[in-house]
Amino acid sequence: YRQCSSWHHGTMTSVAAMEGQLRELKEKAAASAVVLRGLIEKGSEIEAKVQSKRNIRPMVLELRSEAATLTGKLVDSSTVVQQVVESVRVLDKAQANTRKALDRTVDVVGLKSCVEEVSTAMAHEEWEQAATSIQRYLHVAPEDSVTEEAALQSLQKSLEELRRVVQEKCQDAAEARDQAAVVRFCGLMTQIGLEMDGVSRFTQFLGMRVQAGAEEHVAGLKSMVNMGATGGNVALYAKALTSVLEVAASAVAEGEELMHKNFGPDGHQQMVQVVYSKAAPSIADVLELMYNTKSVKAKISKYRDATQLDHKVALELDVLLEEISLCLQRLEQFNWFLASKLHAAKGDAIPSSANDLPRVVAIDVKKAELISGYIPLEEAFLRHSVEKAIRSNHHDTDDDTKTSVVVDEVFFVLKKCTRRALATSSVNAMGDVIMYVHQLLVTTYKDALEATLAATQGTGGELAGQVSAQL
Repeated sequence: YRQCSSWHHGTMTSVAAMEGQLRELKEKAAASAVVLRGLIEKGSEIEAKVQSKRNIRPMVLELRSEAATLTGKLVDSSTVVQQVVESVRVLDKAQANTRKALDRTVDVVGLKSCVEEVSTAMAHEEWEQAATSIQRYLHVAPEDSVTEEAALQSLQKSLEELRRVVQEKCQDAAEARDQAAVVRFCGLMTQIGLEMDGVSRFTQFLGMRVQAGAEEHVAGLKSMVNMGATGGNVALYAKALTSVLEVAASAVAEGEELMHKNFGPDGHQQMVQVVYSKAAPSIADVLELMYNTKSVKAKISKYRDATQLDHKVALELDVLLEEISLCLQRLEQFNWFLASKLHAAKGDAIPSSANDLPRVVAIDVKKAELISGYIPLEEAFLRHSVEKAIRSNHHDTDDDTKTSVVVDEVFFVLKKCTRRALATSSVNAMGDVIMYVHQLLVTTYKDALEATLAATQGTGGELAGQVSAQL
């Protein structure tokens, strides 16, 4: 029984194992079938691709054949293009030679008739046409023809004659003060090889016009002074100086466009310098006339150390100082105007100073005299005004309130004189006046203010001490 049972158990185990193996085989068979089907499908695709490539191969061969044919055609076309380019170059050269020959023919033919045309134009005073004709044919190089050589020599003589006539006409126009004619002939000089002469003549004409206009204003000023005119509230000398400067500035503005058009920046610079040099004597005359007529030197000797001034004298000094400051200010503005014109002609930026103008000794001397007189007179006026304000200091009493106007009066005078010194544009005048203002503040004004504060009741003494410490 035990053996039978053991055998039966073993047999059952073997059957189960075999069934498991059979199931495993079936699963593998199913998987293999799936793989096989996939391979069959891929094989169909591969076969289709192979067949497609077999069909493409003849097309590739055909494309290669067409590419070789196209390459050959391109090579042939490139050769043709090079031939065309060479032909065009030859044609261009032939055209240039033809044009040159044609121009030469025109020049030769025109040269033979040019002399007569120039003579006719000059006879009718058509100077521009004559100059244009000469400039057109004067460059023609003669060949072996004796006629051409003779025509060129005659044309050269006509050019010399035209230069002489234009110079004479320009001189006559300048003497007659005919500006339109001067402009015409000076501009014509640039066409006949007389550029520098044209610049010089035009600038000299402007300079003479400026000189005449400026001298006329100076003569008018002298006439008024001789008749006893003082100007009253009108700054007589500053007005005359302004008129002189306006004459020069107007001439520069008028000539600026013409100089740029015909002569360029070099001519513009020369014009500005000539105009300034011609106006300079009249400018110096106005400054000298004011210095002498106003007795500036005598006033310096009389009032330099004066501690008190008569009321009328103080008013006269105030008017004189205002006019001196105004004259110096106008002159500085004019110098800046001319300096800006010089820099504009050069194409530079705005000038940093007005010192680029040529130095004129007469103007520099008269300016120095005025400034040397202005400084002591301004100091005398300052000293008188501050001390007058301190002396006339009063208190307006209203109950317990006490006020003083000395501060307002003193600082009004100091501000007025300081601004007047700044308007002169003179470093010496500005420096001396500002230093003197400082001296008055720390001495005369300080002492007066301390005394005023100390005289008040209550905290006056303490306040005076604080002010003294601040000053």
